[in-house]
Amino acid sequence: MGYDKEVSGEPRATFFLPFMNIVDLRQTTVRQIEPLLEEESLHWRDELHWDYRGALELIKRFLEARALSGCVAYENGAAAGYTFYVMEEQKGLIGGLYVSPQFDQTAIARRLLEEMLYGMRTLPNL
Repeated sequence: MGYDKEVSGEPRATFFLPFMNIVDLRQTTVRQIEPLLEEESLHWRDELHWDYRGALELIKRFLEARALSGCVAYENGAAAGYTFYVMEEQKGLIGGLYVSPQFDQTAIARRLLEEMLYGMRTLPNL
């Protein structure tokens, strides 16, 4: 575990993984993370017996409009996981968190959640 400096100057813990890069979802295209989204859809179908295609299309639409808040983790250039949230009045609601089983799910999920919560804390009125 390492430490970054917050805007306030106080250190905040971060978890470093080799070659991992966290990017704001609004700076990501559907094309860049489509394999990850399709994998998630298959997981919903195979493990949970739920047709996720409708939800996936909605997520893609918001991604294309650059209107989905959250972040994506890239490891060695491949999208390894992502998370997103929506705002409702003075609450931030986590909409999803998915990490491919091809990667270290625990460490990446922890880092994505940490980054998302840090971003949410910077929002006014939250």
